[in-house]
Amino acid sequence: MKNNFFSLRFALLMVLFLGTAYSTLAYDIVKDGIYYYIIGTEARVCDNGENSYSGDVTIPAVFTHNGQTYLVTYICSGAFRDCTELKSVFIPNTVTVIASGAFSGCTGLTHIELPSSITYIDLSTFSGCTGLTDVYIPRSVNAIYPNAFYGCTGLTSIGIPNSVTYIGDGAFMSCTGLKSVYLPNSITTIERNTFLYCTGLENITIPNSVTTIGKHAFFNCTSLKSIEIPSSVTSIGVCALNNCANLSSITVSSSNEAYDSRENCNAIIETASNTLIAGCQNSTIPVSVTAIGDYAYGGCLGLTTIDIPSTIASMGEGAFYGCTNLTNIDIPKTITSIESSTFSGCSSLKDITIPRFVTAIGDFAFYHCTNLIDVYSFIIDPFEVSMGYYVFNVDGDNYSNRKLHVPSEALQSYQVHESWAPYFGSIVEMVPDQPGDVNGDNEVNINDINSVVNIILDGNYSPDADVDGDGEVRMSDINSIINFILDN
Repeated sequence: MKNNFFSLRFALLMVLFLGTAYSTLAYDIVKDGIYYYIIGTEARVCDNGENSYSGDVTIPAVFTHNGQTYLVTYICSGAFRDCTELKSVFIPNTVTVIASGAFSGCTGLTHIELPSSITYIDLSTFSGCTGLTDVYIPRSVNAIYPNAFYGCTGLTSIGIPNSVTYIGDGAFMSCTGLKSVYLPNSITTIERNTFLYCTGLENITIPNSVTTIGKHAFFNCTSLKSIEIPSSVTSIGVCALNNCANLSSITVSSSNEAYDSRENCNAIIETASNTLIAGCQNSTIPVSVTAIGDYAYGGCLGLTTIDIPSTIASMGEGAFYGCTNLTNIDIPKTITSIESSTFSGCSSLKDITIPRFVTAIGDFAFYHCTNLIDVYSFIIDPFEVSMGYYVFNVDGDNYSNRKLHVPSEALQSYQVHESWAPYFGSIVEMVPDQPGDVNGDNEVNINDINSVVNIILDGNYSPDADVDGDGEVRMSDINSIINFILDN
């Protein structure tokens, strides 16, 4: 009973509180159709709770009411929010603050002149102003806060003056009509999500003042064809260039000390770690690269095939996530772990080979690979492998056409393994490779001996050349090939 009493009392208090809170939103003065909240002789433009502003609105610098003169200095948060019939607004230079969300949702707003008296564009100020086609940002502005122009789909270009030193998260997110952007050399950071889903963005020049590009900064900029990373950049976030379907050229300044695009590889490589962190449809992977980073090729729709050198020791989470047109890829035999979502959504991939020494396959590694028909697993004991969730799942659970090829000695183990058996219509013994066929021409001859000699002279390692399986490429492998030739 006591608990019920307190619950009822709390509910009543909340009703009283909410009623009081909403009552404080009332305006003090209405003058020429504009609502004001008054503090002394200062007038602040506010809303009346009915989204009633429409047409062309001119905000005066001063006005007189009942013999008192008021100076208009402020536009309150949400003052014009969702006024869909509003077309244009004139704001005088007496206004020093346009608060957050002041014009958000004004879908009919096509023109606005920002006064040179403001120093920043606040949170979500123009978010959802789909009819806005251009904005002049005065030189008095030094900051554009997060989501300031979010969803301004009609905005085609914007000039940002050198006075601006900060552009916040998602400031231009989902500005799908935006085609070009000039970034001033006063900017040091392109924050995360800044141009996320700017599907019309074709050109952007990153100034040499920028040191950081945040994650998802250019995510899903599907019209972007090329990008150059200047020498000043020292940090690039994950997925910064993901889902840029038409990106075909990536270059890094030769004087950049943190990143490079060695051998004209059309990719961004973290120099110190030799990790490829961002690629595109025309990328090649140099043999000096030892790792492919998280989501390096994520959403690269133009990628159809790529050669991964045997120097690659690891591929990060989601490395080829969503590469829907990727039809062919060979996982190097040096790989011991296939991370989460590595090939998730690669719906054109028809076959894949899993190397023998893989010890872990992460969640969603091959999820929704709808055309994956043949999987060749060289793993000897599947029960020794750490398997994640939904590794081979596809929507609809139809696996009748899938075939899993496995070593003969492991056939029974695969047939009863819960992470493998349910996802294949048949599990069959694998036809063994020709031992000693180093160059892959389906023959074992002097050419294979020459291939091993070249690998030894170059100081490299290739699993294919390690014929005797001792983990090294040396004279004993040549002897193994000679013995095979003599015996056959």
